[in-house]
Amino acid sequence: MTNRVINGILVIVIGIVLLMNTTGYLPWSVWDALIQYWPLIVIGLGVQIAFSKWRIPGIALALILALVLSVMYPFPSSAGWPTMMWFPKQGGSDAPLQGSKQIEIPLDPGVSKLDVRLVAPSLDVQTRGDTGLSVPESEYAIMGHLAWDRHEPSVESIARHDGSTVQTTIASPVRDGTNAGKQEWDLRFHPSLTTGIKVTAGAADLRFDLVSSYVESFDVSAGVADVEIDFGLSGQHSVIEIAAGVANVELFVPESAGIKVTVSAPPLVTRIRTDDLGLIKQGNSWISEDFSDAVTKIEVNISCGAGTVHIKKSR
Repeated sequence: MTNRVINGILVIVIGIVLLMNTTGYLPWSVWDALIQYWPLIVIGLGVQIAFSKWRIPGIALALILALVLSVMYPFPSSAGWPTMMWFPKQGGSDAPLQGSKQIEIPLDPGVSKLDVRLVAPSLDVQTRGDTGLSVPESEYAIMGHLAWDRHEPSVESIARHDGSTVQTTIASPVRDGTNAGKQEWDLRFHPSLTTGIKVTAGAADLRFDLVSSYVESFDVSAGVADVEIDFGLSGQHSVIEIAAGVANVELFVPESAGIKVTVSAPPLVTRIRTDDLGLIKQGNSWISEDFSDAVTKIEVNISCGAGTVHIKKSR
């Protein structure tokens, strides 16, 4: 029975990686990176021999681990590779990126919505609402700092819907992961604008501080996604969609907010934890008791092949 389950998970993981390859969300270089982990196969064979009495499928387990590591680090030549996933990054340990620039998107009269699209094969993003952008003398929809090690990202901003919406796209000129390098973007949004964010990446490390801004929708599509979101009491309904092959998601939620988290993922390779928020489990959803009556509603839908989801109290 154990062999069947492990072998089935291995086939699922391979299928997820291939799907991410063919749809462009993950570079084919993951298979090159897989070669770097060939010693795991030897270790797996040793485990299988040593524990043959219990029929532990060591080789299959080693292949699953090697694939997950390859997906998390698909760019073996990039700076700082490989930083193993169980060792947290230390500030200042990464080599500085070669290029950087500041961006400023002015806020025109009549604009009430902000539509942001972020695209890059390897992407590290931090965002937050900034009250400093709402000074009447010089209002900005977005201000930020962009850094990169190989390719300068493009920035395009246009007005839509009779000038009520500003659509800003920040994108790497290289999309398939080949020689793509790394992008690190620090973005600040005007706090009074209703904001929608869409992220498309092969590997994404996202830190979103939504305590002082209202994000109506947040859509992430990635091969590997490490997502951390701090929610505030916006008094509105926010919908978060996260789709990834491998996902690590941390949600910081105010106790008085209504939260509903739905996770679609294989049970044996996905771990879900909740703090003492009084959440009720209904099928594959975790819902606060007062969700329907809450002033601030947060709805999170997560679809992944493997990973962790942790719902915490606001810090």
